[in-house]
Amino acid sequence: MINPNFLVAREYYNEVYKKYLFFNSFYGKAYKQEFMDLFSASTFSKVVPQILAKEEYAQLLTEGNYYQNYPSPEGDQGFLDTFRLFIKRIYNLDISRLGTMVCQGTMQAIDAVSTILTGKVVFVMDSTVTFAKSIPAANGAKVVLIKTNNGLIDLEDLEEKILQYEEKDWMYLYLNYPNNPTGSQVTLDELNKIVSLTQKYNLRVVHDHDICLTSYSEDRPVISLFHCEAAFNNCIEIYTLSKEFGLSGLRVGIIVGNEELVNAIKYHNYEMNVMVPLFNQKVAELAIKKIDPPQVRERISRSMETLVSGFRDLGWSDLKFPHAGISFLLPVPKSFEEEYGNKSGELFAFHLQKDFGISVGPAVCNCFDKANYIRVLSMESKAACERMFLRLKGKISPDMRPPKALYNEYEEMSKISRNYNIR
Repeated sequence: MINPNFLVAREYYNEVYKKYLFFNSFYGKAYKQEFMDLFSASTFSKVVPQILAKEEYAQLLTEGNYYQNYPSPEGDQGFLDTFRLFIKRIYNLDISRLGTMVCQGTMQAIDAVSTILTGKVVFVMDSTVTFAKSIPAANGAKVVLIKTNNGLIDLEDLEEKILQYEEKDWMYLYLNYPNNPTGSQVTLDELNKIVSLTQKYNLRVVHDHDICLTSYSEDRPVISLFHCEAAFNNCIEIYTLSKEFGLSGLRVGIIVGNEELVNAIKYHNYEMNVMVPLFNQKVAELAIKKIDPPQVRERISRSMETLVSGFRDLGWSDLKFPHAGISFLLPVPKSFEEEYGNKSGELFAFHLQKDFGISVGPAVCNCFDKANYIRVLSMESKAACERMFLRLKGKISPDMRPPKALYNEYEEMSKISRNYNIR
């Protein structure tokens, strides 16, 4: 009864991720106030500043009858104008000549693109979020993974993979920078090379740019795809308010870029009646006007610095600081790798959740070749992270041994998780 493409997408790309969402929910209830969520990406409101006061939400509600009419699927013009000014403010880029529209976030945009475009092959960097692979697969596309080196895309592998398929089958290349999960960021020169290669083959590019403010390296600052002057010919970029704005529940995103491709997504959203409530857009518009980028960067940086230095103090002395964004990878203790092999990241992540109330995820959710790593997100405040490391001191290290009953406990919880749908 269910489309087999959907089942394959869920089982192949999302099975482990969904399992850890269940663990996150289960142990969150068990540990309550002591629970540390460094995995789910469901909210960053504990880290970033509260942009809007309750009174401002209430005032917006009284200003207009936002729920009496269908909103436009392409978005409110006032909100889109405010977004263009925001991009001018943070990047000094004029995007007025580019197509712009509202969406329900990156996942909905990926769903639309992989539904409406001709072709059957989607190229996706192998180090990224699960939905970038599962959604096009569910829509019937063949997902071809492109090698990365610590999150930086391998252009030789990309060109080789492109040439393995006929031009009529190419749909798009998916990019994600700052990269989740590695925290890597491309330079402008590297970005220009990516755009140049894709234009050589007339291949569209979809850039998931959910972090637009936060970077830690002067050599690799966060940049827009449209710092490449030629990118407007074949690229779109997707922004969301989930992380740096702390407004995950709004489900508001903005797509900007090549007008033909943006218009194709508009056609999809009109025909499928995909809309974002106007009130949500008004909240997003006010948040964009009020956000203080330096303050956001400072808050996320404090959290990230505490996490990286904390794990270094526990024994991971070679842990490198990410270039940008909200994530990094941590190698599992050697004994976990020796005992559990390609499930070592899953078992170490489960150990931290079950025995310490610290929710992290196995990196295999994001990159199949990183089974011996976990992913850590800077979702908690600096103070909460400091308290967490006090709990972990002397109990977690790269030289630790796994608890004897851990595997059996993991298998039992995995069985229970199959009966639940989380999120």
